[in-house]
Amino acid sequence: MLMPPGTPFIRAVSRRAGFLLVLIMTAAARGLACILLMRRMNTVADQERIMQRSLCLTRECMGLMTRIECVIRPLPHDNGQWLVLFAAGMAQEQPSAIKSQGPFNGMPEAQSVLTSILENLSLHGYRCLDDVPIWSLHMQAELRRIGGDGAVCQRSSLF
Repeated sequence: MLMPPGTPFIRAVSRRAGFLLVLIMTAAARGLACILLMRRMNTVADQERIMQRSLCLTRECMGLMTRIECVIRPLPHDNGQWLVLFAAGMAQEQPSAIKSQGPFNGMPEAQSVLTSILENLSLHGYRCLDDVPIWSLHMQAELRRIGGDGAVCQRSSLF
């Protein structure tokens, strides 16, 4: 069961975007997405954001702006598998963590995971922005690293 926002554990974890991202990715992998947010996400714009292949989320905490960018990309070898890539860090800085989740068989499956993660992050105060991704080169480099290894697994790299 997910802890409600505001508990001491979540507040301590959410101070660092990378750790929060790991927590949310773990929750999504276990299928613990909260359905309550779907009741609040009733506008057409919110539904269209979920169906995009990239998202930008931000949250202000103690005067600092945390940013998470999410993107869905096909694996380089064109075998029908897709990855969800995440970059997290402080706004207007380099990302402090890059993570990947997958592979998924087809884009709809990857979008479903991205939707679950978006729902969980929204519960922790993150909001979608219609902003240009600023860390796309970092995520592209991670995708190349994953594709070059030949092995697909959850990876992370710190900058």
